[in-house]
Amino acid sequence: MQSRRFFLLLGSLLALYVPSIHGAISFTWLDEPINMTRWPGPYSADLDLDANGIVDFILQTENLVFEIVPQTGNAVLAWPYPPPDHGSLALRLTDGQTIGDTPPPGSVWWEDRSAFSAWNNLGGIGFWIPPDVTGYFGVKFLIGENTHYGWVYLDNSWGALGGGDIYGWAYETTPYTSILAGAVPEPSTFMLLGIGSLVVLARIRRQNR
Repeated sequence: MQSRRFFLLLGSLLALYVPSIHGAISFTWLDEPINMTRWPGPYSADLDLDANGIVDFILQTENLVFEIVPQTGNAVLAWPYPPPDHGSLALRLTDGQTIGDTPPPGSVWWEDRSAFSAWNNLGGIGFWIPPDVTGYFGVKFLIGENTHYGWVYLDNSWGALGGGDIYGWAYETTPYTSILAGAVPEPSTFMLLGIGSLVVLARIRRQNR
C-alpha cells in the first residue's frame, strides 16, 4: 500500500508540465513525451525550450531517418561527416558531461540538420542505436541575442520504427554559461529522483492507462 501511495505521489508530480527555475537552471519535464515513432512519416515536432513562442529546434522523422534541425542561430553537438560528405550525427551524452562553448573532442556545434539514427535493411547508423539508446543531446540556442546552453533527454528505443521519445530538457538561464548533461535545479525533487527514475515512472504511467 505504501509503495502504491509512493508511485501515486510521483505520478502526480509527473502529471505537471513543469517549467521551473531555481538558481540558474530552467528545467522542463513533460507529462507526455514527444513521441516521434511515426513510420514511414514524414512527421515533425517543434521544440521551444524557453517557452517564448519561438521554435528553437524541429524534430523530423521520415523513412526511418530521425533527425533534428536547429533554427537560425541555434546548434546541436554533433560529429560531422568527413569530407566530401556533408552532414552530421547528433552526439549522445551521458550524465555529467559538460555542454558549453568548447565541444567534446571530434565534435562541433552543428547548425544544420543532424541525425540521431538512420535505418535500412542492413542495420542502423548513429550514436543512438542499441545498446546505447538513451541519454542527452547538447544544444545551444538564442534567447534574444544571447546564447544559452542546455540538454535534452532522448530515449531512442523505438528509433528503428522511425524515432524516439523526448522527455524533457534544461538550460542555463545565465547566457554563455556551460551546463552539465542531466543537471537540474537544486534542491529539487527531480534531482533526488534522477532523470532515469523519472523516465521509468513515466513509462509505468503510460502502460497503466
